[in-house]
Amino acid sequence: MSQGIGIDTVCESEEARNHPVIAAATHYWCGLNNGMPPQRSQFDFMAIYKVAPHLLMSERIADRTFSFIYCGTQVAENFPLDLTGKTFSPENVEASRIPWFEYKSQSLDAPCVRYGCDHMDWPNLDFDTILSGIFPMTNNESVLTFPLACLVFQNLKEA
Repeated sequence: MSQGIGIDTVCESEEARNHPVIAAATHYWCGLNNGMPPQRSQFDFMAIYKVAPHLLMSERIADRTFSFIYCGTQVAENFPLDLTGKTFSPENVEASRIPWFEYKSQSLDAPCVRYGCDHMDWPNLDFDTILSGIFPMTNNESVLTFPLACLVFQNLKEA
């Protein structure tokens, strides 16, 4: 039996919500805590290894400031740089006009699961669009701290 999302959903893209990779991430996330934000310690990359290349996990360390703790291969290959181990805030990075800080903060602050579709604004020979699902997770003290993003890169020019 499939568990549904137990918090608000912000859906700016049905295509993102219904994409098989993002739907698999949603299904796994919902199963961790009956559709409510799970603790980060419950998350197991090996349990969702087929989706792991599309995942980007970060930890909010201050308002709109995130330290990246995992960057899957699909994400690393298609972002301008590998984010693993780096810390970013709006004051120290302008790699893209996509409002990632707002998306991640919204997911934690609302809390909500957020689905979206954005056009890439950096050079990429293969893809021009990012479908995303962002899922909030808590630390061990139940504070919403970890936004988990599932990102799928597509080329809508060819569609």
